Amino acid sequence: MKAVAYSIIVPVYNEQENIEPLTHQLTEVLTKTGKTYEIIFIDDGSTDNSFAILQKLHRRYQTVKVIRFRRNFSKTPALMAGFNWARGKVIVTMDGDLQNDPKDLPRFFAKIKEGYDLVIGWRRQRDDPISKTIPTIIYNILTRWVSKTHLHDSNCGFKAFRSEVLRDIDLYGEMHRYIPAFLGAQGYKIAEIKVIHHKRRFGKSKYGFFRMLWGVSDLLYVQFWLDYSTKPIHFLGSIGLIQYGLAGLIIIEQIIKAVIDRALTLGPLLMLAVLFTVTGTLCILFGFLAEIQIRTFFTGSKTKTYSVKQTLL
Repeated sequence: MKAVAYSIIVPVYNEQENIEPLTHQLTEVLTKTGKTYEIIFIDDGSTDNSFAILQKLHRRYQTVKVIRFRRNFSKTPALMAGFNWARGKVIVTMDGDLQNDPKDLPRFFAKIKEGYDLVIGWRRQRDDPISKTIPTIIYNILTRWVSKTHLHDSNCGFKAFRSEVLRDIDLYGEMHRYIPAFLGAQGYKIAEIKVIHHKRRFGKSKYGFFRMLWGVSDLLYVQFWLDYSTKPIHFLGSIGLIQYGLAGLIIIEQIIKAVIDRALTLGPLLMLAVLFTVTGTLCILFGFLAEIQIRTFFTGSKTKTYSVKQTLL
């Protein structure tokens, strides 16, 4: 398929009131750029009238593409499907609830043109209820602390990428939140711009407090993965060496005690030293095995985390 300048990826789930006005706004802004573009909607198993509206928009606009999932798979698989189908040299992700403003798109494009690989939106003045803003603030603080990034709003769904950047991304679970952490760890150039954020007018938010809890657990996993996925011996080996050290200290203490008492007693501390020695050895051996297996993991076949029912391309 022929490449286009811009691909706009919009995951939607039960957003029947928002899809059509968003399409009109996107079309108006993108047409003014004078560049070729496509708008890719991923219907993530909507149970309302969303797909019927998307069918109508596909017939009306040649630039509107639709990927329909068989059921709701969540945002990360929806984005991965969009990345797989996108033909744009610059790929933008945004939410389908009309809270992101298409008028910000030219500013994203300009920043990419400056040489950045990823540009992420910062909802400086966020128009959301406190039930969403407070968890987001906590989440962003934790993200900056754990991942050592300096982004104000790393969970903002409004992002722009150079297409080649996405070749290094393989997301699953709820890992879309950590795209900046992944790319930052690989040395990509990241910028942040302030964006307009509107209050949700139609439909209900799909996010809540428990999603933040899941997000924190994912954050810890992602940081662990970034630190040790290609060098597991550093993690397991460190644990093994610490146990060797503890075993050594216990043995030294027992030798000193035996010299003073002129008798070596086989007690629980000596048994603990033996246990530390055995488990420390096992950790180091597992680290070596993990190093051997890591090549198989990275060269293994990729399994899709979504199932497509229908495409309108």
